[in-house]
Amino acid sequence: MTEILKTTIPNLTVMPRAIGSTDLFLVNIPTGLAAGTYKVTAETLLAWAQAGLVTTSSIVNVLTSTSTNVPVSAAQAKILKDLIDTLTTDEVTEGSTNKYFTDARVRAAVLTGLSLATGTAITAADSVLAAFGKLQKQITDIITNSRYIVEDDAGATYTVAASKVTYNGRYILRLTNSSLSNITINTSTGSGVTAGDSVSVYITGTYAAQTLAASGVTLNGNLAFSSTTKLKTLVYEGSNTWLVLG
Repeated sequence: MTEILKTTIPNLTVMPRAIGSTDLFLVNIPTGLAAGTYKVTAETLLAWAQAGLVTTSSIVNVLTSTSTNVPVSAAQAKILKDLIDTLTTDEVTEGSTNKYFTDARVRAAVLTGLSLATGTAITAADSVLAAFGKLQKQITDIITNSRYIVEDDAGATYTVAASKVTYNGRYILRLTNSSLSNITINTSTGSGVTAGDSVSVYITGTYAAQTLAASGVTLNGNLAFSSTTKLKTLVYEGSNTWLVLG
C-alpha cells in the first residue's frame, strides 16, 4: 500500500471512499457533468482527465498532513502520479521559493558573483555571468590602454623597444638629453609587432644632430629632428619597414 496523506485539487477534490477502498468519491464536479456526488475509480478519474472533463491542472499537490492519513492502493497512487506527471508550468501555480523562468526575471536578475579579473576571449563554455565579466574587463582595458603614456629618457643614446610599439600608438617617448646623437630603430623594434602599430618620439634637447637611425630596417620619411620638427610617429608597415611621419 502507498500512503497519500492528503490530496488537494483546486477544481476537484478526490478522497478515498473508505480505508482500503478501490473506489473514490468525487466531491466537486468536473466541467460537463451534472451536479451530484460521483463515486469513481482512479481509472475513471484518469479517463475523465484524458477526455478533458478534468484538466490535469486540477491535480496540483500531494500534501502531508498528520491529521488526514488515508491509505490507498498502489494502483490508485500510480494513477494520481501519472496525472501529476503530465502537468506543465502553464498549469501548476508557482510556488513562493522555486520561481518559474520568465524573460522579465532574466532581465531583472542581479549579477551576483560577477568577476572582472579576466578579459580573455569568450567561449561557448562560459556562463552568461562569466561572459559579462570578460566583456567588462575588455572594455575597461580598452579605455585604460587608450590613454597616452609619456615616457621620459635622458640617456645619450636610445633604441626604440618593441614593447613601446602598440596597436593604438599610446607611447610618446620624450627624449631630453641634448647630447643625444641618434634614435635607433632596429629589427628588434618590430619583433612581435603588427602592421599598423605605432610609436611616437618627441625630443626636447638640441635638434640638429638628432636623427632616426635605421639598423637592419627601412625607414621611409624625414629622419632628422629640428626646432620645428620635434615629434615623429613611426608606423610599422611590416617586413622591417617603417613609415616616418613628421
